Amino acid sequence: MAFTIMHPYFKNPLVSLYYSRDASVGMAVWRGHVHGAAFREAILLCLELMSRFELRGWLSDNRKIRAINLQDLQWSLKVIDTRIAAIPLLRLARLPSDVEEVRSAVTAVLLDAELVSAGKGLFCNFGEVREAMQWLTDQTTSKEGDA
Repeated sequence: MAFTIMHPYFKNPLVSLYYSRDASVGMAVWRGHVHGAAFREAILLCLELMSRFELRGWLSDNRKIRAINLQDLQWSLKVIDTRIAAIPLLRLARLPSDVEEVRSAVTAVLLDAELVSAGKGLFCNFGEVREAMQWLTDQTTSKEGDA
């Protein structure tokens, strides 16, 4: 895969959102303590971005999340689950948080989520952006998903 040029879509202290029409992928780069109205607004913006540009791949870079509110995380997955069917998204990639407590909380909620268990698409964890983007843009990849 050639280097994917990502265009900025939205940025605040909590999250930066990017997309590539050519590669049909989007990315959220999260940082800090993610919670409250700003987090919920960012989730809605992620869904808007996916829908608006009919993205087929999404990368959530969670490495710099320092803390996450469990109620907000559960809310986000309910909202995503109700809207994901209308989005042509096929693959979800995640770079897990550097903080063990955040990694564990997100993984536990994802394992219970309809989004992952219903098989909407493949879901994989990665350690590097380049590896995740390669997988998201490679339509011939047969790697099995994991939460």
